[in-house]
Amino acid sequence: MRSAYYVRIFALGVTTSGFIHGVEALSQRLRSRIVGDLYADDFVPGTVRIRSPGTYHIKENIEFNPTGSHLSWSGIPEDSNTYPQNGGYILGFFAALTVEADNVEIDCGGNSIAMSQNFHRKQRFFSIIELGSAPFIAGQGPPQFANGIVTSAPLVSARNVSIRNCVLGLSSHHGMHGNDNDGVTIDNLTIKGV
Repeated sequence: MRSAYYVRIFALGVTTSGFIHGVEALSQRLRSRIVGDLYADDFVPGTVRIRSPGTYHIKENIEFNPTGSHLSWSGIPEDSNTYPQNGGYILGFFAALTVEADNVEIDCGGNSIAMSQNFHRKQRFFSIIELGSAPFIAGQGPPQFANGIVTSAPLVSARNVSIRNCVLGLSSHHGMHGNDNDGVTIDNLTIKGV
Protein backbone atom coordinates (compact mmCIF):
# COMPACT_ATOMS: atom_id res chain seq x y z
CA MET A 1 0.00 0.00 0.00
CA ARG A 2 2.86 2.39 0.72
CA SER A 3 4.09 2.16 -2.90
CA ALA A 4 0.71 3.27 -4.28
CA TYR A 5 0.92 6.33 -2.02
CA TYR A 6 4.33 7.27 -3.44
CA VAL A 7 3.15 6.80 -7.02
CA ARG A 8 0.22 9.14 -6.44
CA ILE A 9 2.45 11.77 -4.86
CA PHE A 10 4.97 11.45 -7.70
CA ALA A 11 2.26 12.15 -10.26
CA LEU A 12 1.04 15.15 -8.29
CA GLY A 13 4.49 16.39 -7.32
CA VAL A 14 4.88 18.48 -10.46
CA THR A 15 2.91 21.31 -8.86
CA THR A 16 5.49 22.15 -6.19
CA SER A 17 8.97 22.77 -7.54
CA GLY A 18 10.89 22.13 -4.30
CA PHE A 19 8.98 18.90 -3.80
CA ILE A 20 9.79 17.61 -7.30
CA HIS A 21 13.47 16.97 -6.61
CA GLY A 22 12.74 14.86 -3.52
CA VAL A 23 10.01 12.92 -5.30
CA GLU A 24 12.20 12.31 -8.36
CA ALA A 25 14.99 11.07 -6.11
CA LEU A 26 12.52 8.78 -4.36
CA SER A 27 11.28 7.38 -7.67
CA GLN A 28 14.90 6.65 -8.64
CA ARG A 29 15.27 4.52 -5.49
CA LEU A 30 12.05 2.58 -6.02
CA ARG A 31 13.12 -0.39 -8.07
CA SER A 32 10.54 -2.94 -6.92
CA ARG A 33 7.26 -3.36 -8.74
CA ILE A 34 4.82 -0.63 -7.86
CA VAL A 35 1.07 -0.95 -7.78
CA GLY A 36 -0.39 2.49 -8.37
CA ASP A 37 -3.77 4.07 -8.97
CA LEU A 38 -4.08 6.99 -11.37
CA TYR A 39 -6.94 9.50 -11.24
CA ALA A 40 -8.01 12.43 -13.43
CA ASP A 41 -6.37 14.88 -11.00
CA ASP A 42 -2.99 13.25 -11.66
CA PHE A 43 -3.18 14.46 -15.29
CA VAL A 44 -4.08 18.10 -14.53
CA PRO A 45 -0.45 19.36 -14.39
CA GLY A 46 0.41 17.54 -17.66
CA THR A 47 1.71 14.22 -18.93
CA VAL A 48 1.85 11.41 -16.38
CA ARG A 49 5.28 9.87 -16.82
CA ILE A 50 5.57 6.23 -15.71
CA ARG A 51 9.26 5.69 -14.97
CA SER A 52 9.13 2.68 -12.64
CA PRO A 53 8.10 -0.92 -13.38
CA GLY A 54 4.75 -1.92 -11.95
CA THR A 55 1.03 -2.23 -12.39
CA TYR A 56 -0.95 0.97 -12.83
CA HIS A 57 -4.74 1.22 -12.68
CA ILE A 58 -6.67 4.04 -14.34
CA LYS A 59 -9.47 4.53 -11.82
CA GLU A 60 -11.75 6.94 -13.74
CA ASN A 61 -12.24 8.50 -17.18
CA ILE A 62 -9.49 10.97 -18.08
CA GLU A 63 -10.11 14.06 -20.21
CA PHE A 64 -6.61 15.42 -20.76
CA ASN A 65 -6.54 19.22 -20.51
CA PRO A 66 -3.40 20.29 -18.62
CA THR A 67 -3.74 23.59 -16.80
CA GLY A 68 -1.49 25.93 -14.92
CA SER A 69 0.12 29.31 -15.04
CA HIS A 70 2.91 28.37 -17.43
CA LEU A 71 4.99 30.72 -19.52
CA SER A 72 5.50 29.05 -22.92
CA TRP A 73 3.05 28.58 -25.81
CA SER A 74 2.80 24.89 -24.95
CA GLY A 75 1.88 25.41 -21.32
CA ILE A 76 5.23 24.01 -20.18
CA PRO A 77 7.74 26.27 -18.44
CA GLU A 78 10.84 26.47 -20.60
CA ASP A 79 13.06 25.50 -17.64
CA SER A 80 10.92 22.54 -16.51
CA ASN A 81 12.83 19.55 -15.12
CA THR A 82 9.69 17.41 -15.21
CA TYR A 83 8.94 18.16 -18.87
CA PRO A 84 12.35 19.01 -20.40
CA GLN A 85 12.39 20.86 -23.72
CA ASN A 86 15.41 18.78 -24.84
CA GLY A 87 13.57 15.55 -23.97
CA GLY A 88 10.71 15.86 -26.43
CA TYR A 89 8.51 18.43 -24.72
CA ILE A 90 9.62 21.13 -27.16
CA LEU A 91 6.47 19.97 -29.01
CA GLY A 92 4.35 20.64 -25.92
CA PHE A 93 2.48 17.91 -24.05
CA PHE A 94 2.81 15.24 -26.76
CA ALA A 95 1.07 12.50 -24.71
CA ALA A 96 -1.33 12.07 -21.82
CA LEU A 97 0.66 9.10 -20.51
CA THR A 98 4.23 8.05 -21.25
CA VAL A 99 5.70 4.66 -20.37
CA GLU A 100 9.42 5.14 -19.80
CA ALA A 101 10.21 1.89 -17.98
CA ASP A 102 10.29 -1.81 -18.74
CA ASN A 103 7.85 -4.31 -17.19
CA VAL A 104 4.82 -2.05 -16.91
CA GLU A 105 1.17 -3.11 -16.87
CA ILE A 106 -1.61 -0.57 -17.40
CA ASP A 107 -5.21 -1.59 -16.72
CA CYS A 108 -7.80 1.07 -17.46
CA GLY A 109 -10.64 -1.02 -16.03
CA GLY A 110 -12.83 0.01 -18.99
CA ASN A 111 -12.17 3.72 -18.42
CA SER A 112 -11.29 6.11 -21.23
CA ILE A 113 -8.41 8.51 -21.81
CA ALA A 114 -8.94 11.33 -24.33
CA MET A 115 -7.91 14.88 -25.16
CA SER A 116 -10.40 17.57 -24.20
CA GLN A 117 -11.91 19.49 -27.13
CA ASN A 118 -10.08 22.62 -25.94
CA PHE A 119 -6.67 20.93 -25.77
CA HIS A 120 -7.33 19.19 -29.11
CA ARG A 121 -7.55 22.62 -30.78
CA LYS A 122 -4.19 23.70 -29.30
CA GLN A 123 -2.00 20.58 -29.51
CA ARG A 124 -1.78 19.18 -33.04
CA PHE A 125 0.77 16.44 -32.34
CA PHE A 126 -0.34 14.03 -29.62
CA SER A 127 -0.62 10.38 -28.57
CA ILE A 128 -2.88 9.22 -25.77
CA ILE A 129 -0.19 6.70 -24.73
CA GLU A 130 3.46 7.07 -25.78
CA LEU A 131 5.63 3.97 -25.24
CA GLY A 132 8.78 5.97 -24.61
CA SER A 133 10.16 9.22 -23.28
CA ALA A 134 9.82 11.12 -26.57
CA PRO A 135 7.82 10.77 -29.79
CA PHE A 136 10.85 10.47 -32.09
CA ILE A 137 14.14 8.62 -32.29
CA ALA A 138 17.10 11.03 -32.10
CA GLY A 139 17.94 12.40 -35.53
CA GLN A 140 14.46 11.65 -36.93
CA GLY A 141 11.20 13.57 -37.20
CA PRO A 142 10.72 17.33 -37.42
CA PRO A 143 13.70 19.70 -37.30
CA GLN A 144 13.53 19.95 -33.49
CA PHE A 145 14.35 16.23 -33.25
CA ALA A 146 16.68 15.96 -36.23
CA ASN A 147 18.93 18.55 -34.55
CA GLY A 148 20.92 16.80 -31.81
CA ILE A 149 21.56 20.11 -30.09
CA VAL A 150 17.90 20.93 -29.41
CA THR A 151 16.88 17.40 -28.36
CA SER A 152 19.93 15.97 -26.66
CA ALA A 153 18.15 13.63 -24.22
CA PRO A 154 18.30 9.97 -25.30
CA LEU A 155 15.06 8.16 -26.13
CA VAL A 156 13.99 5.65 -23.47
CA SER A 157 11.84 2.96 -25.14
CA ALA A 158 9.51 0.77 -23.07
CA ARG A 159 9.79 -3.03 -23.22
CA ASN A 160 7.53 -5.75 -21.82
CA VAL A 161 4.45 -3.55 -21.55
CA SER A 162 0.87 -4.77 -21.19
CA ILE A 163 -2.03 -2.40 -21.81
CA ARG A 164 -5.57 -3.66 -21.29
CA ASN A 165 -9.21 -2.71 -20.83
CA CYS A 166 -8.77 0.82 -22.19
CA VAL A 167 -10.80 3.12 -24.39
CA LEU A 168 -8.50 5.62 -26.11
CA GLY A 169 -10.59 8.53 -27.33
CA LEU A 170 -10.02 11.87 -29.04
CA SER A 171 -6.42 12.47 -30.12
CA SER A 172 -4.97 14.83 -32.70
CA HIS A 173 -2.54 12.17 -33.94
CA HIS A 174 -2.23 8.69 -32.35
CA GLY A 175 -4.10 6.51 -29.91
CA MET A 176 -0.84 4.80 -28.99
CA HIS A 177 2.67 5.24 -30.39
CA GLY A 178 6.18 4.02 -29.73
CA ASN A 179 9.64 3.54 -31.21
CA ASP A 180 11.99 0.59 -30.74
CA ASN A 181 9.57 -1.23 -28.43
CA ASP A 182 9.63 -4.96 -27.74
CA GLY A 183 7.19 -7.25 -25.91
CA VAL A 184 4.12 -5.00 -26.08
CA THR A 185 0.82 -6.78 -25.34
CA ILE A 186 -2.52 -5.10 -26.05
CA ASP A 187 -5.72 -6.67 -24.77
CA ASN A 188 -9.29 -5.38 -24.97
CA LEU A 189 -8.29 -1.97 -26.27
CA THR A 190 -10.65 0.34 -28.20
CA ILE A 191 -9.20 3.29 -30.10
CA LYS A 192 -11.73 5.81 -31.37
CA GLY A 193 -11.96 9.50 -32.15
CA VAL A 194 -8.42 9.75 -33.53
